[in-house]
Amino acid sequence: MRREHYGAVILVLAGFLICRLLSFPVVDALGALGGHTRVGDTVVGVVFCAIPFLALIAYTSLQLAGVDIRHRHWVQPIAAVGWLFAGGVVGLLPYSRFGTSIRLVDKARTKAPGLLHAIDFTLIIGVLVTVGLLLLALRGQDRDLPPRR
Repeated sequence: MRREHYGAVILVLAGFLICRLLSFPVVDALGALGGHTRVGDTVVGVVFCAIPFLALIAYTSLQLAGVDIRHRHWVQPIAAVGWLFAGGVVGLLPYSRFGTSIRLVDKARTKAPGLLHAIDFTLIIGVLVTVGLLLLALRGQDRDLPPRR
């Protein structure tokens, strides 16, 4: 494990703790961003949950294109935001419809309708995209290996 991995772990844990400990105010704030309407809150939920996946897609695309990202300093803030939001999504996930906390689900229905539902389905789509990127990366590695005997 390298030094930058510790930073990623710290950012994920920070995002997780913020959204886990302050879940009610976070849902209120996200609901306010969406205007407390189903459509607006759904958009906010999709954007909130898509940020880590977008950072992953950008990082993987640069890697697959052969760009040396270790020496590109503009990649670090993108990755940091992605890790922070990944922790935030994991922090809110137990409160989603797939989770267990009924009190926050009831509050989200009135304060941020559609938010938790959007997070759930964005996660499903994001996981499918991540598996696709993994398969592309593995396919690229197979081309770099010498032929088998």
